[in-house]
Amino acid sequence: MDKKLARQRLAKLWFIASGFLLLLFVIYTATSRFDNHNAEGWQWYTQSIFPSLTLISAFYFTAHPDDLNLLIDEFAFRLAYGISAGYLAVIILTVLLAPLSFKYAHLSILETFHQSQLYLTIFQGLVTASIGWLFGKAKAKKASRHG
Repeated sequence: MDKKLARQRLAKLWFIASGFLLLLFVIYTATSRFDNHNAEGWQWYTQSIFPSLTLISAFYFTAHPDDLNLLIDEFAFRLAYGISAGYLAVIILTVLLAPLSFKYAHLSILETFHQSQLYLTIFQGLVTASIGWLFGKAKAKKASRHG
């Protein structure tokens, strides 16, 4: 797979998911879901999304003309994409289901977010490692033999 295509697909996944989450956080803020603790809610969002989104953005926006001549290992791409998709799905589910945790477990949204950091921190490390491994495995395309 071309490095450019891998970079575009990962960036698309991350920008769409983080944009969706941004919209949810704007709605939560506007409807006072954070009980006047908006900064704490937004801090959770930025800590959960921005380290990996920054890494993806750096790979995406620092494209180099030589990238057209680089191939990405297909397994490494699928692994990084799969781990990223899983991580983003868990974050989205945490945000969407947080109001239910108040109803059933008597936890505020912020308490739910705080508890989710136990597993999200580990997951985020796997995301970062897989993305770094993906782009570290880029290799030059071999010249084709056509006559």
